[in-house]
Amino acid sequence: MLWVLGFLLSFCGLFIWLEFGTMFPRSGGEKVYLEAVYTKPKYLATVIFTVNAIILGFTAAGCIVFASNILVVAGQAAGSWTERGIAVGVMLFVTLLHGLTPKTGILLMNVLSISKIVILLFVVISGWVVLSGKTRVADPYVNFRNAFTGSSTSSNDYATATFKVLDAYAGWSNVNYVMNNVRNPIRTLKIAGPLGLGICSVLYLLANVAYFAAASKEEIGASGVTVAALFFKNVFGSVAERALSVFVALSALGNVVTVTFAASRVNQELAKEGIPLPFGNKFWASNWPTGKSPLPGLIIHLIPSVIVIIGPPPAVAFPFILDIGGYPQQIVNFFIVV
Repeated sequence: MLWVLGFLLSFCGLFIWLEFGTMFPRSGGEKVYLEAVYTKPKYLATVIFTVNAIILGFTAAGCIVFASNILVVAGQAAGSWTERGIAVGVMLFVTLLHGLTPKTGILLMNVLSISKIVILLFVVISGWVVLSGKTRVADPYVNFRNAFTGSSTSSNDYATATFKVLDAYAGWSNVNYVMNNVRNPIRTLKIAGPLGLGICSVLYLLANVAYFAAASKEEIGASGVTVAALFFKNVFGSVAERALSVFVALSALGNVVTVTFAASRVNQELAKEGIPLPFGNKFWASNWPTGKSPLPGLIIHLIPSVIVIIGPPPAVAFPFILDIGGYPQQIVNFFIVV
């Protein structure tokens, strides 16, 4: 039910962002919209958005998911510093990729986006096969009988779960951050926004049906961020679990590549606005060193991401990151909607 709620809330948000995006077709996203709506006190909206974008605008969650699934592929236990090291390495790689070879970064972003859809389609189709009863899963309908038995009665659990669901849908607003890089932005936004979110929403809902058909609630709860690996293990066996976890890791990498690309442009726009930053705004607002991609803006994004990856223990890092980033972002969204 929470995935359906997330689907509805995301579409409501999308249509509001579509309205703002067509009214103000330039990079910056929420920053541009807050400044247009809340003009007094002067700079208040800019400062609030800047704090949220720079301090809490990290891309650590996708790095941790990538690291966890790569360790599954390698057949290694998730050691705290091993997982952190891989996650930090991913963040550094993506930063240098976008900063030094921007065309390659965009190409990889597009390829990984397509591969993510292919992976979800594979999970969905496999789920249909599981529900047909022609796989090694003994009773694929066990989770659908009395489906809500044992559900939490804590409002806090539902609130945090909703934030995690909304994070999965969150990419619908990314294009608003990079409007200056989009050809014919108004037309593209009107078409790509609803189409992209619609496709992803349907695939997410069907993928969840597939997961619950292939694994028990207890297994899903204990799997953490490797639920897709659990699905492959239960349906295809341990060898397939390790092999197919590569594709799940690549899907997580695609998220990191895409979000980092968008965040760097937001940071660049903040520097252009004159937000006080070390070493002067001219450097942070530049496209140094290639003249085509804002490596300084990428560095601003890199620093908090690495801190958040290293700080909390890996076992709680993923939910911690989603919670600490989710609440402030929803507050920003609330004021835009109002």
